[in-house]
Amino acid sequence: MKIEASVTANKVLAGLYSSLSDYTEYEALFEAFDQFLDQEFVPQASGETWQHFFKDHFMRANEIFEKAHTDLETPSRYASRQPVPTAVLSAQQRLAATNSLFDQAFAHPESEGLIEDLKATKQWSLVSSLLSGDLDTPVLFQVSGTAEATDIVIASTVELLDEQLERRSKYLALRLAKPVWKPQLEALLTSVYDLTPSEIEIIQLIFEVADLALIAERRKRSIRTVRTQLASIYSKMNVAGQTQLVILIASLLQLVGLDETHSALSLDQDVSLPMRTIRLPSGTLAYTEFGRPDGQPVLLLNTSYPPEMNDRFRDACRDAGLRILSPYKPGSADCSSRDRTVGPELLAADYKAMLDHLGLDQVIVAGTASGGLYGLEFARQYPAHVEKLILVDTGVPFGSFKDLRKLPKTIKRTMMTARYMPDLLLAPHKIIAANFRRSSAGEARVVDYIFADSPVDSTLTRNKGEYYQLTRRMISYSFDDVPRLVSDVCRWAADWSSLLSDVSQTHNLVFVHGAENTMFQIAPIQELCATSETAHLIAQPDLGQLQIFVSPQAFIEAVRR
Repeated sequence: MKIEASVTANKVLAGLYSSLSDYTEYEALFEAFDQFLDQEFVPQASGETWQHFFKDHFMRANEIFEKAHTDLETPSRYASRQPVPTAVLSAQQRLAATNSLFDQAFAHPESEGLIEDLKATKQWSLVSSLLSGDLDTPVLFQVSGTAEATDIVIASTVELLDEQLERRSKYLALRLAKPVWKPQLEALLTSVYDLTPSEIEIIQLIFEVADLALIAERRKRSIRTVRTQLASIYSKMNVAGQTQLVILIASLLQLVGLDETHSALSLDQDVSLPMRTIRLPSGTLAYTEFGRPDGQPVLLLNTSYPPEMNDRFRDACRDAGLRILSPYKPGSADCSSRDRTVGPELLAADYKAMLDHLGLDQVIVAGTASGGLYGLEFARQYPAHVEKLILVDTGVPFGSFKDLRKLPKTIKRTMMTARYMPDLLLAPHKIIAANFRRSSAGEARVVDYIFADSPVDSTLTRNKGEYYQLTRRMISYSFDDVPRLVSDVCRWAADWSSLLSDVSQTHNLVFVHGAENTMFQIAPIQELCATSETAHLIAQPDLGQLQIFVSPQAFIEAVRR
């Protein structure tokens, strides 16, 4: 049967392929899709209709987009994901970006000095050939980067996005062949070789400095004491001397690095918080912990918010005597990657293993946004281990197509598509992620898009830098794995009323919700709580989706209730 495309459907496809040509131009696609949803879309329509063809076009668009844009990133994004100290220079040989490892090795004035030292070497004349393409092999430099050692620097070219010109340009990447100690190695050495913290510190210094006199000076000990401690290390680790020790540590660091993911979208973790790892049959689980070590344990499950939350929330939890344990999602931080189909049902076992490892028999469980579904599933599978469940801006399931149609347009196009046409979501999300990655202007544009239909949150992000940066981190954490993000959105948009009903039979549920949350409005939660003895609502007046970060006291009240 021949299918005639409607004018609206044609506009959707035209907008889709226009956004592939220039993915900053996505408004036409979204406006046409809004029209389609309002005028033509009918769920479970009988027979063949034009909407069925959308799946093929959107999936093909995703393939095209992947091939065209996977390597597009700014110098700062490129530098941030490098596992070694890295600086990026423009074609005009000016410093464009550095990563945190480079900044640790060379403070800002010294970094400029290092580059000047490189320019003074004979090899620097080869850089022009590198940038012009006449030389296709990297250039190696040996310079005195610090007072303690000579560093090896490898220069190579890379094509990145020039934020000012909004186009692909050639840059010079300077990467230091410098040993980088990984904190997660400490737990491995302690568990396997029974090393003391002092011995681990000496191993790290041997690896980084390789000079006993400097190590003794740093540790304010005699060289004889350092040699005595080294002898103990050699005995425990069954190595013959310093050379074998360094080879073993280098090998272990390389193996530890295999589990790491370096995403171009990831922002640096808050270094003030400890990140701990647990080895599970499914891989490595990473989590962060804050609050009071001896406080009331709360398992906080996030899917779109970074686990460390913000200073205001952490301070409130500490002052309230809470011990917050918050796992990273698969593929983030040091967590092993998992297929996007691995959701709440399977990850519940990982969270249970984490609590067992920590010796915790019962905890309060809290889930933020779609993380509430993970909390509900954990409570269903392990009811005896959950004291109560707190759902922060998770909402309640959308009951019908009619309920979805009432949503603001930005949220409706996401949630309605997630429920009825999930295969269409991946390409638009990758287009938005690419805009976020593209430049600081693209980043700001995406922040505005996320809260386009939430005036309260939009006002916060536009007028207060704290909440702009918070939203930026939130988006970055979500876009770290776009397929997983899309899967979680689809779970959230589905009808999970049976899950909610099952858990409400066995546990008290406390909803903490912003009264101005436009994604999941507060009225259906109020209706549920009015008819349920186990469901309770703590509403945050005049606040939206960012309410827990603005006013964490409501969360504290939910824990204590």
